[in-house]
Amino acid sequence: MLRKYNKTVNKFFCILILFVMIFTMLNIIPITKIKSYGATYTYTSNSNNLPSDFDSKYPNYRILINTLAQEHPNWTFKLYETGLDWNTVLNYESKHGKNLVQPGYYTPEWGCSCNVAYDGEWKCASKQAIEYMMDPRHFLNNNDIFQFQDISSTKGDRNEIALMISGTFMDTNAHKNECINAIMDSAQEYGVNPYFLASKIIQEQGNNGSVLSSGEGYKGSYVGYYNLFNIGAYPTTNASTIENGLKYAKNKGWDSMYKSIKGGAEFIKESYIQYGQTTVYYLKYNVANKNNLYGNQYMTNVWGAYSEGKIMRSKYIKCGIQESNFTFNIPLFVGMPTINLDFVSVNANPSLKLKDGPSVNAEHLISVNYNTVILRIEKASKKNGDYYWDKVISPYGTGYMARNAADDSKLYLVPLTFITPSDNNISLNENNKFTEPDSNNIITTEPNTTVNKIKEKYTDAVIIDKNGNEITGDTLIGTGSKIKINGEEKYTIVKLGDVNGDGRIKASDYVLIKNHIMSPETSKLSDIQKKSADVNKDKNIKASDYVLIKNYIMSGTQIKL
Repeated sequence: MLRKYNKTVNKFFCILILFVMIFTMLNIIPITKIKSYGATYTYTSNSNNLPSDFDSKYPNYRILINTLAQEHPNWTFKLYETGLDWNTVLNYESKHGKNLVQPGYYTPEWGCSCNVAYDGEWKCASKQAIEYMMDPRHFLNNNDIFQFQDISSTKGDRNEIALMISGTFMDTNAHKNECINAIMDSAQEYGVNPYFLASKIIQEQGNNGSVLSSGEGYKGSYVGYYNLFNIGAYPTTNASTIENGLKYAKNKGWDSMYKSIKGGAEFIKESYIQYGQTTVYYLKYNVANKNNLYGNQYMTNVWGAYSEGKIMRSKYIKCGIQESNFTFNIPLFVGMPTINLDFVSVNANPSLKLKDGPSVNAEHLISVNYNTVILRIEKASKKNGDYYWDKVISPYGTGYMARNAADDSKLYLVPLTFITPSDNNISLNENNKFTEPDSNNIITTEPNTTVNKIKEKYTDAVIIDKNGNEITGDTLIGTGSKIKINGEEKYTIVKLGDVNGDGRIKASDYVLIKNHIMSPETSKLSDIQKKSADVNKDKNIKASDYVLIKNYIMSGTQIKL
């Protein structure tokens, strides 16, 4: 009897297993979307759970992340072990047509030797270009970090979205409220960050819009249809990019901007975010969705994640929310080589020329915009003509740039400074004095002065940073911060050496001083910043001031009242 029972049970389970297999194949029973292979480590300004062998496995990451964390205490960094071999990743992403570059935006070695054209003008990107643009370490800096922002957060403010789209094709009487409503509704319904949605639309359509966002149709067809995310907009043998994009919109019934935005947000959620592709980096380079590695990639533009991250950052700065509680998801790869960390920022407005040789007469390859972070691979020890020419790698290719003139009158390549983990253990009990308020209600402080130090004297004070945000605890107070007592603004802070007001003394501060000395008539320093720049307190801003800052950065020499 028992044997017969067991046979019945076995038969039942065999049928059940077969049933589950069939229904799973037909997608009737949901399956797990994300297949994760590695750990995710968390890094903040106060703590991290990195293992002891982290630096040997993933060189250079820690110091870059640590610098960002210390400079932006509200930010959280999630470091994800993809388990993928770096060289294997590059080989897959280097398949022809998977990554493209646009003529006029790159130097020769950024283009593939195959020289195949796509959609008329785009060309296949070289493996060298892909390796540079895929390496997260090249972009772990203040300018480029937002390509790693977690876009699955629904936090957002309607007024800030209005600011983000102002001046674009969406900012019209006919469409402004429609677009804002669609963005905010999509964020809540589909779990897609509204700031990302706004910047994504601008990235895809440009500030002035395109045929896909005009509603005017194409060649007499598709009038009244919109495709703001360019979904399905790719060339085929039968139709152009524009035609396919509008055909997709018509098939989806996107006969308004509202429907296009909602439909696009749903597409991004269903096609990418639910599979773990939760950053624009992961949308561009799919190393997160292990069920479809290197496939399911939103864009072929090799600069897609890079440029979209910069748009997001610029819009956040415009809205004053760049120091919000953002989370960044950053991939880790196995077998990555150690890289040189001599990163520099372009200090020429609007741009600095990248040349094919170290001289003024060398061929001009491309212009690199102000504030772009690039990697210096050779630093010139001697001038050639009137300048020192350094060899660099930029996001647009390799070449030479003028670092500075022989008379040191202008520094065009400003080195980035990094905070090593050991630097976090600053003794907040020294170099943290501050003065009594002067006749203008200005309090001058030393570099290590924190909110808590100020509140030892002003116990009921509320401290507001230069961006209008309240800061607390052992946060370093910065130039331009305000002290409120009983709701009234009483005092303004001047921190010696902290010219840009971020609370820390860095290379960017002495560059501001140096520029002011060289061109005081065009200086944009406020009166408060000038007081901060006068480090030796002699009521003049001179070379001796930026020397004091440089010594503070390089050798730890204290700046005192």
